[in-house]
Amino acid sequence: MGKREDRFRPSIVNILIMRSGALGDFILTLPVIESLRAAFPSARIMVMGNPDFSGLAYHLVDGFISQSLPGLYTLYGEHCKIPDHITKELKYFDLVITYSSDKEGVLVGHLEKIGVPWILTGGVHSTEAAVLPATDQLLLPLVKEGIPVSLRSPQVMVSSIKRQYAREFFRSSCGVRSMPAPRVGFHPGSGSRKKCWPVKKFVELMKWTKRKFNATIVLLSGPADREVTEDILAQADDCKLILVKDLPLTSVAAVLEQCSCYVGNDSGVTHLAAAVGTSTLALFGPTDSRVWSPRNENAQVVQSLYTCSPCSPQQMAQCSQPACMESITLAAVQQRLDDFLGADGCQASLKERTETSRRESNDA
Repeated sequence: MGKREDRFRPSIVNILIMRSGALGDFILTLPVIESLRAAFPSARIMVMGNPDFSGLAYHLVDGFISQSLPGLYTLYGEHCKIPDHITKELKYFDLVITYSSDKEGVLVGHLEKIGVPWILTGGVHSTEAAVLPATDQLLLPLVKEGIPVSLRSPQVMVSSIKRQYAREFFRSSCGVRSMPAPRVGFHPGSGSRKKCWPVKKFVELMKWTKRKFNATIVLLSGPADREVTEDILAQADDCKLILVKDLPLTSVAAVLEQCSCYVGNDSGVTHLAAAVGTSTLALFGPTDSRVWSPRNENAQVVQSLYTCSPCSPQQMAQCSQPACMESITLAAVQQRLDDFLGADGCQASLKERTETSRRESNDA
């Protein structure tokens, strides 16, 4: 088959990307959205997913359709009748890219019956025989159809309003107008506690960072992180840390952008830190960093070398004692963080990316 995109380009007016999942999944999909925006600059691009993520792609998408839309489940049932409001919502799309599991082709079949002329499917898979970064896998449906793709790593633009908010946040939190000391962000949570480095080691790292670099410790916490956050606060009270809790993701992105560097587990916040340009250190145990780690040049990874790491999702679910995360030593993480902070490189990169982001925001 030839380059279908060439034949369809004039008629592509409305595009839908069906991408459910967590924050990290969405961020990894940003190069797909960016590629479609470049290939079809006049098209209306919508995303079906979590509306909480919409502000992170304000410069790329025209709107969001909630993944919790009533009746949406019928698209995945072989013998389900599709409600009229679902048909009305989807029938105007000329191109739909779906990353939902659809081995039997049920979803594609329903989309075809609704009248969508061009449907692409994809997903993320990991096997020892073929390890490919998640973003590259998500771009494959476009590559196969001849649609030019963006090879850039995921990038999140912070608006000038949110950047000013973050600056005021730090000024009010620290009681000073300028902050010569580095700000180091920490997110000790994740979508699964099995992907989390032990709280005790995070606390020791925070204390070491505060002591060695006189750093401002920034603790990030979301709705799913309450337990681990309470544990950190109980043990790290002498760090005089700044708590960033339950903020909108656009505000979290702005705070992360103003950090000198960041340390976290395999989580959406870690991907967000990398995507705003902050020097990022990601800690990986049961999940495969070759697939799931941030691909940004400003990101580094510490992957556990434990014998069974990484493992399959099934093995992780059955694991009662995730020794892989425990096996990541404090010394190994300290060395990487020392590389970030030791030569004042983070402070220089913070100034550089802030200036770059300001120019990009003005151009957007």
